[in-house]
Amino acid sequence: MDSNQIKLEGLINAYCLQYSNWTRYRGIPRYDPKLAHYLMKSTTQLHIRIDFAEAFTEVYIPLVYDSSVGQHQFQFPAFERHSPSKTIGELTLDRFCMLTGLQSVHEKMPVAAEQFVQAVLQVPGARSIPVAALLSCSNSAEQLPQALQYIQKYSASRRLHHRDAVLHWFRQYLRILGYKLLDTVLTVDENGFPAAIDGKEISGDDPAARSQWIELVLTGHVFILIGLIGRYGLQDEEALIALTHQYYKQRSLKQQDSMAAFIITERHFSIRDIFAKDSAKTSCTIPNPLHEVYWDAALLRPQGLEPVFSKTYAKEQVTVSIRPFDLDRDLEMVHRWFHRDHAKAIWQMNWDLPRLEQFYRSLLADKAGHAYIGEINGIPTFNMEVYWATRDVVGNYFDVLPTDYGTHLFIAPTDKEKKFPSLTMQSILSWLFAHPKVGRLVGEGAIESMAALMNKIHVGFKLQGVIEMPHKKAHLNFCYREWYWEKFPANKPQEVEPEPMETYPEPTEIY
Repeated sequence: MDSNQIKLEGLINAYCLQYSNWTRYRGIPRYDPKLAHYLMKSTTQLHIRIDFAEAFTEVYIPLVYDSSVGQHQFQFPAFERHSPSKTIGELTLDRFCMLTGLQSVHEKMPVAAEQFVQAVLQVPGARSIPVAALLSCSNSAEQLPQALQYIQKYSASRRLHHRDAVLHWFRQYLRILGYKLLDTVLTVDENGFPAAIDGKEISGDDPAARSQWIELVLTGHVFILIGLIGRYGLQDEEALIALTHQYYKQRSLKQQDSMAAFIITERHFSIRDIFAKDSAKTSCTIPNPLHEVYWDAALLRPQGLEPVFSKTYAKEQVTVSIRPFDLDRDLEMVHRWFHRDHAKAIWQMNWDLPRLEQFYRSLLADKAGHAYIGEINGIPTFNMEVYWATRDVVGNYFDVLPTDYGTHLFIAPTDKEKKFPSLTMQSILSWLFAHPKVGRLVGEGAIESMAALMNKIHVGFKLQGVIEMPHKKAHLNFCYREWYWEKFPANKPQEVEPEPMETYPEPTEIY
């Protein structure tokens, strides 16, 4: 990439970290041939789509590496489309700055971008380096950032699988970093293993100091290091996030560390808003990446299109099955469903096919939700979305937990002989509660849909009140496993084992 593309990548990552008007987008559209022509120019099936509604513009950026901590890697050129005219052209750095309201790239370059752009000359083989320079590139484009050079050197020196060595290096780095700021110096031994970081730690009891450390060090350094390790293929981000969460959880429990407790429990972190147009608004919030340990890949990123649940109810002679949404098979069918009278009133998704396709290509690529089709005796009957509540708008209306999951359910038939609402809800709850990462189910159906609410209460949900969301007034309701099993004890499995949290030994055990 040239220098402008490097800057553009950093700015896109920073923007996506701070704002929510974007989605992932998978595949090549069938009902939008002009867009398909441009997307086929990239070599990846995954894009990031940013909707700049006020400018009537949408942006598509080919996504090469999808990062859980916001350190995505892109392929250029990227494209922008002007909605009224349908014209499509290449996205430039200046145009992106204009769309986001940045006056100058250099004035407000985000920390994330600085890590990619900054070139810091390092002496080869140096045993000490400022922590602030660890993630910077050297003068040679072929060389890795200094931290990754240390990791590779340590990995090569140990009698360990290299991915295990990365975990040991990273765990030790977290331990000696503590709550120090970036104006400190890391010393490594002859094998590149972190030995010490000299400097004073901030007080976690001071809210201002805590906020500063979380922005500059945790978000602006540790999470970026996780992203770099992931995108260079040295270790999976998920393993590093789990290790980081485990480290701070142990500190909060064993040392009664209030700052560590804050780090693992807080839903959002506050950072500087580099795109702020209003001088009075200088900060914004970003999702806590450490909550990814509660993200259920089997629910939100299912592999393949085979059924994920099937059960026969002998008394009713009914088999209910649930399978992932298949764009090629289901899009036109769901399009017809959403144009039925009872769907228009509640779901309000009676869109044309291009818009509906865009919705599902984004939803099926997203990490916070996924769509499924339910079948009754082999006949498609209901459409369902599963979502991770802490990353959904509903999480703004109650004390959401990272183990909260929710569903949106639409039953297509109106004939009572074909709907089977109770068996449908039982099947959904049996399937979801079989996933150990699901702690509580959340419902927020429109208040107009009393039948749906009664069906939920029938299977164990309890009404919590009414919430005013931007797009609807809704009944907020919760359900726990115990409530569901109390209603339907026959559906309780013999034993539900909690998912084991992977643990990693202290570096001193092998070093």
